[in-house]
Amino acid sequence: MLHFSRRTFCCLAVEGFALLASGCRLITPPDDLGGLESSPLLSPLAGDDHIALEVFFVHVPLGEEKTTAAIWHEVDEQQFAVDVRHRLAQHGFRAGVASGALPQALQDLLDANGSTSTAEESDSTDTGEAQPMASRQELRLRPGGKGEIVPCPPRDSITLMTVDNRELTGRTLRSAQGRLIVRCQAEGDGRVRVALTPQIQHGEVRRRFVGGDGAFRPDISQDKIEFEHLAVATHLAAGQMVVLGALPHPLSSLARDFLTDDTSGKPVQKMLVLRLMQSQYDDGLSDVGLVDGS
Repeated sequence: MLHFSRRTFCCLAVEGFALLASGCRLITPPDDLGGLESSPLLSPLAGDDHIALEVFFVHVPLGEEKTTAAIWHEVDEQQFAVDVRHRLAQHGFRAGVASGALPQALQDLLDANGSTSTAEESDSTDTGEAQPMASRQELRLRPGGKGEIVPCPPRDSITLMTVDNRELTGRTLRSAQGRLIVRCQAEGDGRVRVALTPQIQHGEVRRRFVGGDGAFRPDISQDKIEFEHLAVATHLAAGQMVVLGALPHPLSSLARDFLTDDTSGKPVQKMLVLRLMQSQYDDGLSDVGLVDGS
């Protein structure tokens, strides 16, 4: 039990009376989190703190270059540095950034025959066996988190051809599947840094232990090859999008392994569009004391 001197007690009593006289009142913290939900000031920021992304796949039959060209006509490939575009082209990839509305040719395909679904963080946006000519999915990630986009079905084998220091090397991977790893980092101005990195998972599923945060956890997965030098990274504002596709030549490339599908009997090229829907992270809000700037 605390004991106060008579002088201290008198001072506290005077200060308390002054606070009440000036119109202030004591604030009682809520018993549980339910008290926060009733606050009208917190309601705009009490929503989902995920970064929302739209994932579009557009299937264009191989050889229909007119449709592909119409889409790329509205995409700015100059957003990526020359060396990045060169490395991507060596492996058959093509990438750019678009703003505003979707490219009209892409929108036409979505309107003609599309589907929608939603994927949460750490879930893969996978492709089914019966696929429409266009599809839309929603991917929600926490800032600093990552997700996976699965653009192609598993293959019995992939002949991996890569270019490193102008040397062409090849190897065969069994039970392989291409994936695109999505990483998001919120910036203070409301934009989001989005990075797409190709990855191949292959071989037998094995149990192993992986380290992180000072501890090891069990992981059951295949071996992974991540192509960090082919990462496509850019800053997106709400409504902007990254477009990723495959060049028509060479016919055998890493991009073809990722972005073509012949399971329906008619080979198609897949164009991927990753669009930022919204981000609630903006340092401008911290100026009015609504966001902790730490």
